[in-house]
Amino acid sequence: MNYRSTIQIVSAAQGEATTFDLAALSELTGLQQDMIRELAQARLVDPVDPDGLSFDERGLLRLRQIAALSRDRAVNLRTLRLFVDLLDRLEAAQSEMRRLREELR
Repeated sequence: MNYRSTIQIVSAAQGEATTFDLAALSELTGLQQDMIRELAQARLVDPVDPDGLSFDERGLLRLRQIAALSRDRAVNLRTLRLFVDLLDRLEAAQSEMRRLREELR
């Protein structure tokens, strides 16, 4: 497999997303490529392709959050799982709240 540091950028205005390979994510997050693979296998971040070698902007954000917790707080993998689960729940609740507010308008 080729893990060159390439970033594919597609116009978001056309409804398409930016994707990042492992090398680019490693550079942007400070995490080792093996760690990113491990986090993907642990389902803490979801790749956008079946091979698990490409991630979107949401994956980049999640990896940055995980990197900050790992680096600044020395959080272990078990605690990271809990953190990611809570983040997912919070994001779902915020989305639902926005939807309900739109319905009330």
